Amino acid sequence: MGWAIALHGGAGDIPKDLPPELREPRETCLRYCLQMGVDALKAHKSPLGVVELVGKMLLFCKCVAPEKLVRELENNPYFNAGKGSVLTSNGTVEMEACIMDGNTKNCGAVSGLTTVVNAISLARLVMEKTPHIYLAFEGAEAFAREQGVETMDPSHFITPRNIERLKQAKEANRVQVDYNTRPIAKDEKPPGSNGDSQLGTVGCVVVDSYGHLAAATSTGGLVNKMVGRIGDTPIIGAGTYANKLCAVSATGQGDAIIRATVARDVAALMEYKGLSLTEAADYVIEESAPKGTTGLIAVSATGEVTMPFNTTGMFRACATEDGHTELAIW
Repeated sequence: MGWAIALHGGAGDIPKDLPPELREPRETCLRYCLQMGVDALKAHKSPLGVVELVGKMLLFCKCVAPEKLVRELENNPYFNAGKGSVLTSNGTVEMEACIMDGNTKNCGAVSGLTTVVNAISLARLVMEKTPHIYLAFEGAEAFAREQGVETMDPSHFITPRNIERLKQAKEANRVQVDYNTRPIAKDEKPPGSNGDSQLGTVGCVVVDSYGHLAAATSTGGLVNKMVGRIGDTPIIGAGTYANKLCAVSATGQGDAIIRATVARDVAALMEYKGLSLTEAADYVIEESAPKGTTGLIAVSATGEVTMPFNTTGMFRACATEDGHTELAIW
């Protein structure tokens, strides 16, 4: 048994000729955030604190106190969460996130955020400061103000790149599905035509040296999605799940992930069928989730790590206490 960490920056139709100016910043962020997570684990930070930090770090990529890791990811405009979140059909941002503690199964989730800088931190506050699991839209925004979390004007989260992506999606009269900015024609029906933006949902899963697990995921959802649409990320058992056996964060086409209950199914196969983490995750990716829709990262209580996907690629990285590290896209 030993600690392990895995993180992702989204799965989808990632072209192998992705320009360096789009690929390299994401790789740099993954590398930096992985090291921040490793340092936090070595400093004996809690798994819950590490996944929050990595989530934030992946989107921000700057030094912060090592307690809070999906938060940094949420501040990096190269990923689809926090600043850089894709736009709804009305040209607005609606962010969502989820966090879960495997040891207790305590969890928190938020949706429909328009002003909160780090959705993952608000999700943790829902878990720790309310009797509920899930808050959304104005209720979640009001709770954020009550808790004094950092907020910004909604315009802060909108980038020129995503304004252009929304324009392309509207011209095609479709949600946008490709990792590059190719619009989808009205009569075109590629696999997963209702999928989440492939610009990069972010997630992190961690197990510490004591076998305690946690998972966190954050996203902006679909390009040109209907106002009010909720994806897999904040839904416990779909995009995010953790128990005493494993922690899972999924990414890809949200509606397909919800239908397949991807994250929970990995845990269920381990619990009820006795499969290993790798066997369970591979089965879900190959047999449950439609091809071209899904990727996931997962760690087990014994320190096993797996990062399978059935899309063209997935931005991902991992490290384990025995010295193994990996950073890859395809």
